[in-house]
Amino acid sequence: MSDYYGTYGQKVQYLSSDPPAPQTGQVWYNYTSATLKVRSTNATAVWTSAASIPMAISGMAFTGTQTAGIAYGGATPASPSPTTAVNNAYLHNGSTWTATGSLGTARYTISRFGTQTTAVAGSGAVGGSVTNTENFNGSTWTASGNVGTARDQGGGAGTQTAGIIAGGFNQAANTAITNVEIYNGSSWTATTSLPTRRTIYNCSGGPQTATITYGGYEGGPTGGPNSVLTQSFNGSTWTTLNNLNTVRRGSAGSGTTSSAWYAGGSTPSTSETEYYNGTSWAISTAMPTAWTSAGTGTGINGQIVGGANPSLTAQSFFWNGVGSAGTRTVTVS
Repeated sequence: MSDYYGTYGQKVQYLSSDPPAPQTGQVWYNYTSATLKVRSTNATAVWTSAASIPMAISGMAFTGTQTAGIAYGGATPASPSPTTAVNNAYLHNGSTWTATGSLGTARYTISRFGTQTTAVAGSGAVGGSVTNTENFNGSTWTASGNVGTARDQGGGAGTQTAGIIAGGFNQAANTAITNVEIYNGSSWTATTSLPTRRTIYNCSGGPQTATITYGGYEGGPTGGPNSVLTQSFNGSTWTTLNNLNTVRRGSAGSGTTSSAWYAGGSTPSTSETEYYNGTSWAISTAMPTAWTSAGTGTGINGQIVGGANPSLTAQSFFWNGVGSAGTRTVTVS
């Protein structure tokens, strides 16, 4: 039988207080409190129901946290068709939704980033791909500098003054694109392109200089596959990381380069969820039902809003994922 030292290459430390920055998996004995402790992560991811948004909708942008989020834009069928872009926006406090200032330009599959009071709506679709950008101040939206390349379904990450849009789909050219642009709060500048053209939609996260993108659609004018690609950006170069387990697009997801999640989407439609630990993806707790085209928050403990399953829905769910590190006391009985 192997021991802790043989497995991890370090001894169980005997300390007067907990170490200031323990590594995941580190074990120590705190002799002041007479407790054996370990630094670990949550073992089980959980999906829980949240308050439904006021309207059934797909392709909505959602950014912020579970207790301070904002959802905006999206598409809903007219009666009975065609699909109609909306400019509605709603604040979420973790339990209720409240209408707030509407977008100046109705659109769907927007590249979203920022917080509840500093959200950004970049590009999107209103029949065709657009370049419109708007900034939110907590109550109203203000038009800002246009994105250089029109797109929808682009991955968005960062803050209102340091944002990034990666990839997406240009409907005029009928192709996924590799173009990447960074945002300073008022204007966009092209930067290093993605190694592979693809839509990314909600599956992007991290700050402007530590962004991760995953999944999507690699299609061109003659079609193309859904993607398993995972790639990270350090502010100047893109690095290809370990692939997703399942190819799909139109999925929900968010997180960082060290802890991210990816759920639902079209493979065709699936409820599968994957978790990224900074190195590789693993299958995690499935969504309550198969889902696609949902809006999603930007944290590792995220939220999905609206979407299709297969018809449009107003449902919302919280994702409380694997990966939040914590110090736990070991008990023996």
